[in-house]
Amino acid sequence: MGKLVVLTLLGVGLALVGERFVAFRERINAFRDLEPVEPPNCHLIEGIENGSEDIDILPSGLAFISSGLKYPGMPSFAPDEPGQIFMMDLNEQNPRAQALTISDGFDKTSFNPHGISTFIDKV
Repeated sequence: MGKLVVLTLLGVGLALVGERFVAFRERINAFRDLEPVEPPNCHLIEGIENGSEDIDILPSGLAFISSGLKYPGMPSFAPDEPGQIFMMDLNEQNPRAQALTISDGFDKTSFNPHGISTFIDKV
């Protein structure tokens, strides 16, 4: 009789835990179907075919884009090209990316930009 009570309580306990688990999965939408979305103004920007890592847009409409991030073990679009910083004027009708020149004395071959941010002095 004792084994039957223990097995019954164990079965009820497992059923309760299973029900809570299923309810939790439904609440967080773990198995929902996602519809693909096409952004309306999304298009390839010539010059940045290798992808961009980060972008920072100034209030004036100038955008600075870092490109060329490489991680060991992660596939790269251009493994032999160094990283670059691009600038775009978003106020133009058809903005184009222009690679910025990095000053001499800087090791361009090992440049691997990860993120970008700007500082605007209020003076």
